[in-house]
Amino acid sequence: ISINARIEAARAGDAGRTFAIVAQEVQKLADETAAATSSVKAGSDQLQGLFEVIETFVRRMEATLATQSAATSAATTASVPAGFPAPPEPEGTMRPAHPH
Repeated sequence: ISINARIEAARAGDAGRTFAIVAQEVQKLADETAAATSSVKAGSDQLQGLFEVIETFVRRMEATLATQSAATSAATTASVPAGFPAPPEPEGTMRPAHPH
Protein backbone atom coordinates (compact mmCIF):
# COMPACT_ATOMS: atom_id res chain seq x y z
CA ILE A 1 0.00 0.00 0.00
CA SER A 2 2.78 2.38 0.94
CA ILE A 3 4.68 1.83 -2.30
CA ASN A 4 1.54 2.39 -4.38
CA ALA A 5 0.78 5.55 -2.42
CA ARG A 6 4.29 6.89 -3.05
CA ILE A 7 3.98 6.21 -6.77
CA GLU A 8 0.65 8.04 -6.93
CA ALA A 9 2.05 10.93 -4.87
CA ALA A 10 4.99 11.26 -7.28
CA ARG A 11 2.60 11.32 -10.25
CA ALA A 12 0.51 14.05 -8.64
CA GLY A 13 3.50 16.38 -8.16
CA ASP A 14 2.86 19.26 -5.74
CA ALA A 15 -0.72 18.17 -5.24
CA GLY A 16 0.52 14.79 -4.05
CA ARG A 17 2.67 16.04 -1.14
CA THR A 18 -0.01 15.38 1.44
CA PHE A 19 -0.56 11.97 -0.09
CA ALA A 20 3.18 11.30 0.20
CA ILE A 21 3.12 12.18 3.91
CA VAL A 22 0.21 9.79 4.39
CA ALA A 23 2.15 7.11 2.51
CA GLN A 24 5.13 7.59 4.86
CA GLU A 25 2.88 7.24 7.89
CA VAL A 26 1.33 4.09 6.46
CA GLN A 27 4.84 2.67 5.98
CA LYS A 28 5.80 3.56 9.58
CA LEU A 29 2.67 1.85 10.88
CA ALA A 30 3.40 -1.22 8.78
CA ASP A 31 6.96 -1.37 10.14
CA GLU A 32 5.76 -0.94 13.74
CA THR A 33 3.14 -3.65 13.25
CA ALA A 34 5.75 -6.04 11.88
CA ALA A 35 8.07 -5.34 14.84
CA ALA A 36 5.24 -5.79 17.35
CA THR A 37 4.15 -9.03 15.69
CA SER A 38 7.70 -10.34 15.86
CA SER A 39 7.95 -9.40 19.54
CA VAL A 40 4.67 -11.14 20.37
CA LYS A 41 5.81 -14.25 18.50
CA ALA A 42 9.09 -14.32 20.43
CA GLY A 43 7.23 -13.96 23.74
CA SER A 44 4.81 -16.70 22.76
CA ASP A 45 7.70 -19.02 21.86
CA GLN A 46 9.34 -18.35 25.24
CA LEU A 47 6.10 -19.11 27.09
CA GLN A 48 5.65 -22.33 25.14
CA GLY A 49 9.17 -23.40 26.09
CA LEU A 50 8.52 -22.57 29.73
CA PHE A 51 5.28 -24.58 29.73
CA GLU A 52 7.13 -27.58 28.31
CA VAL A 53 9.77 -27.34 31.06
CA ILE A 54 7.05 -27.13 33.72
CA GLU A 55 5.17 -30.08 32.23
CA THR A 56 8.34 -32.20 32.25
CA PHE A 57 9.05 -31.19 35.86
CA VAL A 58 5.51 -32.08 36.98
CA ARG A 59 5.66 -35.49 35.28
CA ARG A 60 9.00 -36.26 36.92
CA MET A 61 7.65 -35.22 40.33
CA GLU A 62 4.58 -37.42 39.86
CA ALA A 63 6.80 -40.38 38.97
CA THR A 64 9.06 -39.73 41.96
CA LEU A 65 6.10 -39.46 44.33
CA ALA A 66 4.57 -42.67 42.96
CA THR A 67 7.88 -44.49 43.44
CA GLN A 68 8.29 -43.14 46.98
CA SER A 69 4.70 -44.02 47.85
CA ALA A 70 5.15 -47.58 46.61
CA ALA A 71 8.44 -47.94 48.51
CA THR A 72 6.89 -46.57 51.72
CA SER A 73 3.93 -48.90 51.40
CA ALA A 74 6.19 -51.90 50.80
CA ALA A 75 8.44 -50.95 53.73
CA THR A 76 5.45 -50.55 56.08
CA THR A 77 3.99 -53.90 55.02
CA ALA A 78 7.36 -55.64 55.36
CA SER A 79 7.97 -54.20 58.84
CA VAL A 80 4.75 -55.66 60.33
CA PRO A 81 5.38 -59.28 61.38
CA ALA A 82 2.84 -61.90 60.36
CA GLY A 83 -0.03 -62.22 62.80
CA PHE A 84 0.25 -58.66 64.10
CA PRO A 85 -2.50 -56.16 63.37
CA ALA A 86 -1.90 -53.43 60.86
CA PRO A 87 -0.63 -50.13 62.24
CA PRO A 88 -3.33 -47.65 63.27
CA GLU A 89 -4.62 -45.21 60.69
CA PRO A 90 -3.40 -41.64 60.99
CA GLU A 91 -5.68 -39.21 62.77
CA GLY A 92 -8.24 -37.59 60.55
CA THR A 93 -8.55 -40.65 58.32
CA MET A 94 -12.16 -41.37 57.48
CA ARG A 95 -13.35 -44.83 58.57
CA PRO A 96 -16.51 -46.58 57.49
CA ALA A 97 -19.41 -46.18 59.88
CA HIS A 98 -20.17 -49.21 62.08
CA PRO A 99 -23.85 -50.23 62.27
CA HIS A 100 -25.35 -50.22 65.80
